[in-house]
Amino acid sequence: MASPSQASQSNVPAVSLVIRVAAENANPGAVRAAVRQAQVPTTWIIDQPAQAKMLADTPAIEFGAAITARSPQRLRSDLANLQAGVQAITNQSLSVVAGDPQHLRSRASLLANLGIRAVVADGHVQDVTTTLRQLACGLWQFEKSLGFPGQRKRWSFLPTRQPSLLQLVGGDANSPRVVAINLGEANSNDEKVFTQLLQEAAQASREQTLKVVSIGELADQLTDQHEVTPQRSILRRAA
Repeated sequence: MASPSQASQSNVPAVSLVIRVAAENANPGAVRAAVRQAQVPTTWIIDQPAQAKMLADTPAIEFGAAITARSPQRLRSDLANLQAGVQAITNQSLSVVAGDPQHLRSRASLLANLGIRAVVADGHVQDVTTTLRQLACGLWQFEKSLGFPGQRKRWSFLPTRQPSLLQLVGGDANSPRVVAINLGEANSNDEKVFTQLLQEAAQASREQTLKVVSIGELADQLTDQHEVTPQRSILRRAA
């Protein structure tokens, strides 16, 4: 039976914070410092084990792999090598990839066999109301609700020039939101706004008005919810 705090948390919106460090010259210093201070789960997208080593002391961190279009054989080899490197450094297994969703959807079986549970779509935000899609082989695809850089025009419908995180995610507990930043492309102002949203996320999490979860955790929760429903229906039919 769920505790009162668990029950209350199930009725608040969820957000995942995704940080991409795919460029070799990207410096995560300011954002990493903000993450360490906020003490909330984050998902960091990397493309080489050395980046995991640089971030290994960051708390509540999950690693995902940046994936570009390639043959199934090359994808399997490259992802397995990255997984082995990250696990050797951090003792973590990769469960998230980021890349072109059309390409990755066609590789769902391969990704699932390598332990991947979630896909984060690259590219610009297309529709802030559509963030979630169930794929084959038990995978979940997440679209960005807000991305840095390049999404400032989407703030025009909000009452302030710098929106709060709760304004951005809305009040729908059934529609998780993904806020993402690409440190290889973001400027200092993008980083400043992202860290502001990060601090708000930490405060809202403490006040239990928002759940902050990693992409992998969000995928696990969605899988559990979808597995429970048919089991209950079978029990009802048996009765």
